[in-house]
Amino acid sequence: MTYSPYYLFFPDLILGHTRSVVIRNDPNKVPDGDYVFVEVFCTDKKCDCRRAMINVEQMDPAFPLFRAATISYGWEPRFFYKNWSPSMSQKMLDEFKGPCLDSHQPQSKYAPFFLDFFKQMIAIDTAYHNRLKKHYAQFKWSQGMKIPIQMQFDPLALCPCKSGAKFKFCCGKTARHIFEANKLK
Repeated sequence: MTYSPYYLFFPDLILGHTRSVVIRNDPNKVPDGDYVFVEVFCTDKKCDCRRAMINVEQMDPAFPLFRAATISYGWEPRFFYKNWSPSMSQKMLDEFKGPCLDSHQPQSKYAPFFLDFFKQMIAIDTAYHNRLKKHYAQFKWSQGMKIPIQMQFDPLALCPCKSGAKFKFCCGKTARHIFEANKLK
């Protein structure tokens, strides 16, 4: 399965849409720095897993990029994932439903701290939760996937980049061109 960051396809939409946290003098000994929660989605247009991978990365120009955690966040009810993949084990169901550390990715010793932080953030910030779902739908649409009606994404709505154009003809058009160019490689 191949994953790509949302910001590569929608660079004009990412400002103001990405969550971050500044850590200073943390009692848990998490290194000081600015950490960004990077949304990453599956590029398979046949996959409708309805989850985001969140890479928590330290953004410090003085140091090489440091990934502190990779969080899997699925927002659908458990039965959705069981129906989506009936052979899924209980452990995999737990990983797909809700926030958890992705067992297929390397995790730093600080990953549990960032998972707890993400759980608190997603519990109180419904706008962020809804934005992740919308970004998923936009990303999948850009990959050529037909979006299920319950994803509530309208490609003919005004583009969030505030250009005044409809999404399909603005940032959505650019994303489809990026997808087509990547298919040719």
